[in-house]
Amino acid sequence: MDLKITHVRIETFGGGLLRSGSELERVTHVANPDGGWIYTKEDAINRINLGIDTFYTHPDGLLAGGRTDVEVVNPQGRAAYLRTNPNNEKADNLLSLPRC
Repeated sequence: MDLKITHVRIETFGGGLLRSGSELERVTHVANPDGGWIYTKEDAINRINLGIDTFYTHPDGLLAGGRTDVEVVNPQGRAAYLRTNPNNEKADNLLSLPRC
């Protein structure tokens, strides 16, 4: 299925600050409450890798009108994580979505 992510749950790390002065945040769950589903980051990664589902964001009011696909990143020596395909639109980033 092709699933629209509308909300996320995040984990905030204290002490470590980004250059911008904000705290470090990591997505732990992706969700669509209206669609009746929520997945852990690990479940979403597995569903993408197995070809069961694809995920995307499309924030309301996004002027460009397009969707942004979510991809799995597998950095060497670290746990896999989710991110939107890089572009110049901040509104479609996972960390910009409402919390659930």
